[in-house]
Amino acid sequence: MFIPTIKKYSKIHFHKKKKNLFKNNKLIFGTSGIKSTQSSTISYKQLISINKILITLIKPFKGKFWFRIFPILPITKKSVGVRMGKGIGKTSYWICHQKKNTILLELDGVPKNFTKKILKICTDRLPVQTKIISNTIN
Repeated sequence: MFIPTIKKYSKIHFHKKKKNLFKNNKLIFGTSGIKSTQSSTISYKQLISINKILITLIKPFKGKFWFRIFPILPITKKSVGVRMGKGIGKTSYWICHQKKNTILLELDGVPKNFTKKILKICTDRLPVQTKIISNTIN
């Protein structure tokens, strides 16, 4: 689910950081979400663990959630007994770079008293300092 299916080049030697086409700092899909307060890298395994938690906790409320980040960078490693040289190794896992103040996750269709509890459990699984935000309509 969190691994790209089609890539033009399967291994990247140097990643050029592109400018954001749109700002990812406001809620679009849901009413509450998780916003990062520092920049970092997040692996696909951490996103899978959050996905499993959200599926089990949101199921009784029939709510929805959206991930606003996706791992697109492959990290390669050589096997243990291989000497140096002879090119780059096999892809071992995928990561995504995320900048400061980007929204990582959005939630909708869950009562307010449960959203903070659910999002707090999700933030414990992340290696980034985050804050919980909500879209209040007056």
